[in-house]
Amino acid sequence: MIANLNAKHIWGKKMSDDDDQLGSASRQSSSERVDASMIDRAVKMARKQLEVANSRTKLPYADLFSDPAWLILLDMYVREHLGAKTTGSSAYVSSHTYENVAHRYVNYMTDRLYLVRETDPIDESIINLVLSDNVRNDLTRILGSSD
Repeated sequence: MIANLNAKHIWGKKMSDDDDQLGSASRQSSSERVDASMIDRAVKMARKQLEVANSRTKLPYADLFSDPAWLILLDMYVREHLGAKTTGSSAYVSSHTYENVAHRYVNYMTDRLYLVRETDPIDESIINLVLSDNVRNDLTRILGSSD
C-alpha cells in the first residue's frame, strides 16, 4: 500500500505553519489539476533527464555530475508509469553510483517517507520500492510543467 502523507508532511519532513514554504507552494499548485497530459509530459521529461544522465556516464569526468537520489526518483517515476516494479537492486543501478552509496540514499528516502517499501504480492521474499503519493505528485508537477 502506498503511503498517504498529510499536508504537514511534505517530503517526509514534519513542518510547522511558520516554515511551511514548500507545503504552501505545494498546496497552491495542488489546485492545478494533474491530468493525463501533465503526467505524459512529466514521464517524457523524466525519460529525457535519465537519457542525459546515462550519456554522461561515458564521460571521463562523469563523477562530477552525480545526483543519485534524483536519478533514483526519476527512474522510479518512469517505472511506475510503465507498470514496472522497482527493487532495491534496480534503484541502485539507476543511481549511477556505488551500491553502498545508493543503499544509503534509499534508506534516507524511506526513513523520510519519500519512498515506501512494499512486500511483493507474488514473491514475499522481494521488497519493492514505491514513491510516496506526495513525491509522485510533486514530480508530476515539477516535470509536467516544464517542456
